[in-house]
Amino acid sequence: MNAPPPGSGRMRDWVRTNPRAALQIGLSTVLVYGLCWPIVAPDLHTFLYPWIDHILSAGRIKAFAVPFSNYTPPYLYLLSAASLVIANHLAIVKSLALLSVLAAAFAVRRLIGQRPFANEATLLVLLLPSILANGAIYGQCDGYWAAACVMATASAADARPRAMLVWFGVGLAFKLQAMFLAPFVLVMLLQQRLRLVEWPIPLAIYALAMLPAWLAGWPAADLATIYLGQGEHFNTIGTAPGPWAIVAAFHAREPMAIFALGYAAAGLASAGYVAIFARKRLDPMMTMRIALLSAMMVPYLLPKMHERYFLLADLMSFAIAVIARDRRSAQVFVACQLASTIAIFGSMFDFPRVAAASVVPATVAITLLLLQLRADAGQAGTRQR
Repeated sequence: MNAPPPGSGRMRDWVRTNPRAALQIGLSTVLVYGLCWPIVAPDLHTFLYPWIDHILSAGRIKAFAVPFSNYTPPYLYLLSAASLVIANHLAIVKSLALLSVLAAAFAVRRLIGQRPFANEATLLVLLLPSILANGAIYGQCDGYWAAACVMATASAADARPRAMLVWFGVGLAFKLQAMFLAPFVLVMLLQQRLRLVEWPIPLAIYALAMLPAWLAGWPAADLATIYLGQGEHFNTIGTAPGPWAIVAAFHAREPMAIFALGYAAAGLASAGYVAIFARKRLDPMMTMRIALLSAMMVPYLLPKMHERYFLLADLMSFAIAVIARDRRSAQVFVACQLASTIAIFGSMFDFPRVAAASVVPATVAITLLLLQLRADAGQAGTRQR
């Protein structure tokens, strides 16, 4: 996946960097993030600041003797470590958020590989609206799980299924949203014919990530079931780009009875996805595209999804557009990013009907991607004949 194309000449001709462009992008990034740094999102006072207070009052290790957060411990470890060198609560949160988007940019760089203008593209990741909102404005840590999932995709495209499982486990240890990639991971396991005994590697990585908290006293049962209780902390029908944002725009309360439709739709779509792609011959580009489809399809169909849950799709569609350099890939990226931006704007300013409009570009992005995958499959069939 990362090798230069035949006849491309020397490696330095393949990896081109424009110092002026890189400097301009870098300075713009510093300026924008500096302007956004003082912004305090509501979640900080409700969740993150009390967690930091608990860490400081109980002790940076003893704090983990009791469950004090609805997040899994890996991010809390980072909060505890950051509090050793940073005194201000906002600075702790924003520093870790910045670190998470840098991790996401690094992962995109890994996926892009040694291609022209890869370095400039990596810097541009930090200025994507959804990435900027997630890290600089919200102060969220979604970049960690998303970065791990991008690395898992890169490993899969390189035919390294064990590395894929390790990275998938890292993402799962940070947030359950890594499961958006689960249908893709299952396809890769079936494609690569990995032994069943190796399939639980992600669970082993999750257990290792929980181990320090368990040793400090956090009950194992709570660590094993922490994701089961997270749904109680998000009592909205859905703000992610998808049909549920439309339902949320016209219903103030949760229509619990019909949530089953969303779960059934996501389950059936995932089953069909696995049945179709597990039997196809996948080159690296098609591998990345079906990973993108998984990252878009699952949060699109599920209820109770956050507006920022297209983050992985945003990163992957951007990387694919940079790699493929074709009109269709660019269209998928623009539609995907537009969907995220509309959903985030509508949710940020409490305009549910604006957030509902995100379903249009999200549907366009998925449709265009499906058409691209159909074309890829046709070209693969022609080459085989």
